[in-house]
Amino acid sequence: MFRLTVTQFDLILEKVPNTSNEWLKIAADYHSKWNFPNFIGALDGKHIIMRCPRNSSSLNFNYKHSFSIVLLGLADANYRLLYIDVGTKGRISDGGIFNRSSLYSAIENNLLNIPPSTLLPGSDIKTPYTIIADDALKTYIMKPYSFRGQDIGQRVFNYRLSRARRMIESVFGLMSTKFRVLRSIIELSEANVKTCVLAICALHNFLVASNENSYTESIAIRHQC
Repeated sequence: MFRLTVTQFDLILEKVPNTSNEWLKIAADYHSKWNFPNFIGALDGKHIIMRCPRNSSSLNFNYKHSFSIVLLGLADANYRLLYIDVGTKGRISDGGIFNRSSLYSAIENNLLNIPPSTLLPGSDIKTPYTIIADDALKTYIMKPYSFRGQDIGQRVFNYRLSRARRMIESVFGLMSTKFRVLRSIIELSEANVKTCVLAICALHNFLVASNENSYTESIAIRHQC
């Protein structure tokens, strides 16, 4: 039986960008395609529904009242996964998963060579390069303004931030559409569910790289609306 090792998955998924030029290219794509500058990735989690694992207690039982493990993903502006963390038990929040992830550790220890703060286009305001997520507990993670009492500038900001953040949601949508096992309860052991999700992530990046127009066409149309 052919098995993909972790190293082979890393090769298929490529690697997390770790040079300033790589991050600047991602930021330039987000700016040109989604009108959001200084942005280097959309971060979110997806629950992978599975049968109740043996001896799991309530660790896999999530807020949706199902059993799951979580896929945490970071996406660029072209529907490509830059980073994944797969296998944390469903009870843990996205923020908790991120705080335990190798991505968090690498950012906190300045191992990814993310460019320093720079001026926003046409402005004298200097801001850091950021990731968009639901919660902003760090200076490099951005979330929308509160929806109460917004002025027009804040509404425009939230609209553009939402369009950019939808990239990771679109990635999960594409994967669920093309690999429909993600739409049902996966009747495998917890370890095999993780392997299955890793394979889907690798195939997703392969299809984006080799056949982007036809693979992403339907979701791209909805994203632009």
